[in-house]
Amino acid sequence: MFLYSLRSKSTVFSSSWSKISFYGPVEGGEGSTLTFYGPVTGGEGSTLTFYGPVEGGEGSTLTFYGPVKGGEGSTLTFYGPVKGGEGSTLTFYGPVKGGEGSTLTFYGPVKGGEGSTLTFYGPVKGGEGSTLTFYGPVKEVKALH
Repeated sequence: MFLYSLRSKSTVFSSSWSKISFYGPVEGGEGSTLTFYGPVTGGEGSTLTFYGPVEGGEGSTLTFYGPVKGGEGSTLTFYGPVKGGEGSTLTFYGPVKGGEGSTLTFYGPVKGGEGSTLTFYGPVKGGEGSTLTFYGPVKEVKALH
């Protein structure tokens, strides 16, 4: 079996008015393990953006560990797609938090192949006046709070 491992343990911190971006694609073949370790933290007015796609082949394990945090007036955006092949395990561990007046947006799709397990562990929190938006579709998803 081909095993491809992408593992990154890092802390990204940003002061006011910063821009933190991650550009995919991230792709793993059959039986791959793709893991992203936070935290990602942006100060007041920051822009934190993740551009996919993230794709794992058959039997892959794709995992994102937060937290992702943005200060007051921040914009936190995730652009998919996130795709797992047959029998894959796709897991997102929050929290995702935005300060007062923040905009938190997730653009799907999130898709798991036959027999896949897709799990999202919150919480997702927006401060006063925040906008939290999820654009699907999501297929075969189990949400745990």
